[in-house]
This record gives sequence, C-alpha cells and structure tokens, in this order.
Amino acid sequence: MLGKPIQTARSKPLAAALAAIIALTALPVAAQILRETQENAAELIQTRYLCERGAIVEASYITAASGESFAVLHVEGRQIPMTSAPAASGARYLATEMTGETTGEGFAAGHEWWIKGDHARFSWIDPDPSEQVTLLTDCTAQ
Repeated sequence: MLGKPIQTARSKPLAAALAAIIALTALPVAAQILRETQENAAELIQTRYLCERGAIVEASYITAASGESFAVLHVEGRQIPMTSAPAASGARYLATEMTGETTGEGFAAGHEWWIKGDHARFSWIDPDPSEQVTLLTDCTAQ
C-alpha cells in the first residue's frame, strides 16, 4: 500500500478533484488523467510525506480501472503530474516532462518520485543516466 490513505474516492468525486488540479496546473497530463477517470472508475489515495529539512510532500495516487497509475505531487509550492514507470522494487513515477520528447539516451530530463513502503525519495534525472540529483530524501508517510 502507498503510505496511509487519507481519502479514497470513486468516479465523480475523483473527477472533481482532478478538475481542481487542472485549474491549478493547466498541464496537459492532468487533462489526460481527468479524461481517463471520467471514462473509467478509478481510485484516489492521498498521502502526506515528511522529508528531510522538514519539507512536506502531498502525493495523490490515482489508479484507473484500466490499471494505469498516476501521481500528482505538491512539493515546495509546485504541482507535478507524474505517470508510473518500471521499478525493480517499490513504485516509481516520472514527471510528465520525462514522457515527452526524448534524447539520444532514450529519455528526457525531469523529476522522479520513488516510493517503497512508507518511504520515498524525490530526485531530478538528467538525460545522462549517471546524472541523478536527490532533491528530497528520507520522506516518510505520515
């Protein structure tokens, strides 16, 4: 399970929550997530993480009926929509800027959110796979 669920919603309440996210972020992926949830029943789990330096990350995890998973992070004043990505262990999400145009290395630069159990890490990944900068570590679900 992803942390401790604060709220679980289905269909119309979820669509309303995602509509609010679109209004705040105006990002194309949020619109895609909203369309997906309006067409299919989905589950929403919200979890709050406390990280190093006292930073707080609010994460909303969306699982569509199709099985696709998304996350929207609110971190340090920004909303970051993300899509699930393969992970050897735990759950991994990549920001939508990483799912766009790719570089010769096969992916674009962007944010990564990696969770395992009640712990998470927030990073920035450069197109060169050796260039990963951890922005927030020791994030624990509250």
